[in-house]
Amino acid sequence: MGLSFDRTILSEATDLNLLYDLETHLEDFGFYEQEDVDAFAHIYFDPKGTQGKLQAILRPVVARYNEASEDERVSFRGALADYVRLYAFLSQILPFTDAQLEKLYVLGRLLIRQ
Repeated sequence: MGLSFDRTILSEATDLNLLYDLETHLEDFGFYEQEDVDAFAHIYFDPKGTQGKLQAILRPVVARYNEASEDERVSFRGALADYVRLYAFLSQILPFTDAQLEKLYVLGRLLIRQ
């Protein structure tokens, strides 16, 4: 008698389009601009970048977030957490060629802590 194993199908969980959908959803909140993401990543990946410089970029993003309604803040936090988790998972199993996804990921990881 042979062994049988249940298999988990990961095709939906590994769909890169889900990550792009979350990226678009996050942008729609208007808490940050692409320039914020780019500036943050530039400092983050610079060996001479400092926490102070990173925080200076995050401050206006956090201020816009704090001005939003509670429903918007809850929705944004949930979508950002989903993005960060999904990116972390997918980056382990898929090669990425879109640097913008990683830039948003590094910003998102620190923004969640705010």
